[in-house]
Amino acid sequence: NDFKDERDSAHDRALTSVLESATTGDATSIELYNVFENVVFKTCFKAESIKEQMITLGANHALMSGSGPSVFGIFADELAARPAVEKLRKTGVRAYYAESVARK
Repeated sequence: NDFKDERDSAHDRALTSVLESATTGDATSIELYNVFENVVFKTCFKAESIKEQMITLGANHALMSGSGPSVFGIFADELAARPAVEKLRKTGVRAYYAESVARK
């Protein structure tokens, strides 16, 4: 099954990148994946375009959320994220800035 092979390959690459990141301390090298992207992007070109735009605008990572078609980007900091949000909005994308919250 091609889907299973692709999923397993993506999982292996992601696991390898996490282990390398733990060794180097560089979290930007972690490879994120969503196996549904290949299916959804075939019919929802806008989601793929937004993902590509986020990377172009400086996101360290961009990924489709769940089964889609929402897309999120991970930026180094607020100074990198805010201009990207504004540029995406100017193209008609409903873009929002959000921060993660540390657990106590």
